[in-house]
Amino acid sequence: MQLPPSIPLFPLPDHVLLPGIPTAYRIFEPRYRALVVDLLAQPEDARWLVIPHLCSGWQEASSLRPAFHPIAVAAMVRRIVAEPAPEFHIVVEGLLRCHLTEQESHKAYRLARPERVPDLPDDMGDLSLALKEMLGRLASQGSGFSGQFLSVDPKLVDGVDPLLLLDRIAGIVIPTSVERQEWLECRYVSRRLALLEATIDRRRGDLPPDNRMQWQPSSN
Repeated sequence: MQLPPSIPLFPLPDHVLLPGIPTAYRIFEPRYRALVVDLLAQPEDARWLVIPHLCSGWQEASSLRPAFHPIAVAAMVRRIVAEPAPEFHIVVEGLLRCHLTEQESHKAYRLARPERVPDLPDDMGDLSLALKEMLGRLASQGSGFSGQFLSVDPKLVDGVDPLLLLDRIAGIVIPTSVERQEWLECRYVSRRLALLEATIDRRRGDLPPDNRMQWQPSSN
């Protein structure tokens, strides 16, 4: 999958998009409505977008271009619905980890050059087996992480790219933007697996068995 030479940015302060799970956003600010209008002019397979996480202290920044974390997910806008407010509702699917270098922009919104960030060589063992065991524990303990997006049936691993499944589980269970950014920046699969297991263990006692709570993205 080839990244474009330039990609529009939709920075947010309280949200880190992870790969694998389509995520909905409400777009109402004028500059980002202009961004969506520009995306509508592109072919469906060229509607790239990055949602970088703003660095802490962005509220005090005097610039209209507050700093963002350069590691983010290059995503494809899969659905655009115009609403009468005026606003748009969009659905975005994270695809690739990338490093962003901001470019000069003559648009109302910011642009950056993305470079793919591959995983580093890692002795991760049998990832499919580890994920199957993890899903088995979730199913047997009624952790509350199953719901709208994730079946905890261990058979879910069969025939699925284990790296994609790892990202999808993380997108459901990792709650805070700080933790999600740490996950995103980790280039070792074994370390991401350990982070995910630690998060599940920490949160297991906080969720009732029938909980359908899920992380909600910022609407701006």
